[in-house]
Amino acid sequence: MAILPQKSLLSWQEIDALGDLERLDLVLRHLPDEPLMRHLEARRGRGRDDYPVRPVWNSLLAGVVYQHPTVEALRRELARNGQLRDLCGFDPARGGQAVPPPHAYTRFLRVLLAEVERVEAMFDDLVERLRDVLPGFGRVLEALAARHPKVLEACEAWTADKGQEDTKMIRRLWDEHRIKPVIDIKQMWKEPDPTRLLAGRRRIVYDEHGTVYCHCPATGRTKRMAYGGFEKDRETLKFRCPAVHYGAACAGRDRCEVKGAVRVPLETDRRLFTPLARSSYAWKRLYRKRTAVERVNSRLDVSFGFERHFIRGLGKMRLRMGLALVVMLAMACGRVKEKQKDKMRSLVEAA
Repeated sequence: MAILPQKSLLSWQEIDALGDLERLDLVLRHLPDEPLMRHLEARRGRGRDDYPVRPVWNSLLAGVVYQHPTVEALRRELARNGQLRDLCGFDPARGGQAVPPPHAYTRFLRVLLAEVERVEAMFDDLVERLRDVLPGFGRVLEALAARHPKVLEACEAWTADKGQEDTKMIRRLWDEHRIKPVIDIKQMWKEPDPTRLLAGRRRIVYDEHGTVYCHCPATGRTKRMAYGGFEKDRETLKFRCPAVHYGAACAGRDRCEVKGAVRVPLETDRRLFTPLARSSYAWKRLYRKRTAVERVNSRLDVSFGFERHFIRGLGKMRLRMGLALVVMLAMACGRVKEKQKDKMRSLVEAA
């Protein structure tokens, strides 16, 4: 947090009892912003300090936490709310006069625009902190793992929607990092027959989703084969005879070329066949974890005001997005560290 001199006017115990202010208090106590504060104070040097760096910074965080769409909305709230001013660190003796004027915020935001990489560094720091306090964090990852090598080492699966589907990416994830790609697939087959014959087989086919089927030699009916797991040493997927696996009746079982299972090498089609079969329940379960990403997007749009914003310019948007993300992570990290793991997603409501 941006460390401030302790004030006797309002104790931390009283702050805890203020309900809504608890969320900002949580962010201020768990945000690793001290390096940024020292840098900004050193940059200011011995110049005028009518509006100190730390209170102004904390007030901007308050604007994110309480979803103020503009600086003016934030200033109005600060002017009327003495408890909020005190929590941010403004001089209580000055009352509403301590609230910086619009031009002071304009200058401060201009300075922050030049330091956006330091803001984003806090995001990386918080990701590492969450990795330390949340067992299993990072086993399923949708992020730029190159920025977090330790997370990459623990990563077991990489989830993405079909917009990121790419055969080279699928190969690289497994061949170089042993990370299972769980990426939705685009519809690209044009032929009338929705299936293709598996090499070396007469009655085994697969579709564009990597689902494998057998044709009954007696009835000609198509049956979906049961997924039997991935054989890492062979780089093959195993699919079992549905009659054997499910105990179902099959008129052509005695004449079928498959007596137990079929092995499908990944190299049959690296786009379709991955170390975790697309037709498996495990693949679907992992892919559903992408809903967590959608929840974050929803919070950014709705809770933090990006759906209807007044931000102009890529640099300003990058800074504003960075502030929102570090606030979200700081709040989540604080919940976990303070034994409130069940409330770690409570971003816009008091605990």
